[in-house]
Amino acid sequence: MAVAGLERRTEIGLRRALGADQRAIAAQLLIEAVMLASIGGTLGLASGASITAAWAYYRGWTIALPASSPGNRGRSATWT
Repeated sequence: MAVAGLERRTEIGLRRALGADQRAIAAQLLIEAVMLASIGGTLGLASGASITAAWAYYRGWTIALPASSPGNRGRSATWT
């Protein structure tokens, strides 16, 4: 977040000149950082699961989720 602030000095200066306080600027940078991290994490999780499922299918393996996995509600799930 510090790097983002240093790289965007002119934008921050312009916003300060137009009346934005330090809290509003910090909130914007924090929201952007959280959104980027969330999107990156979601895409990473989806691509990792897809690649793993494709590899398992290619190798003829069975994908089994443990009964304690979130969203499973005590049932075991097996895909063939």
